[in-house]
Amino acid sequence: MIYTEPIVLAVGATHRLAGRKSVSYEDLADETVMGGARPDYSVE
Repeated sequence: MIYTEPIVLAVGATHRLAGRKSVSYEDLADETVMGGARPDYSVE
């Protein structure tokens, strides 16, 4: 692995994943996930 970048997950205070230090992709399997703003370096 050359590079890793953290990803932020925002959920409401009462969401079942709220309060966790980390969340796996498996945890998100039954969730609707929306993409957010992309950093400038993703545009070529």
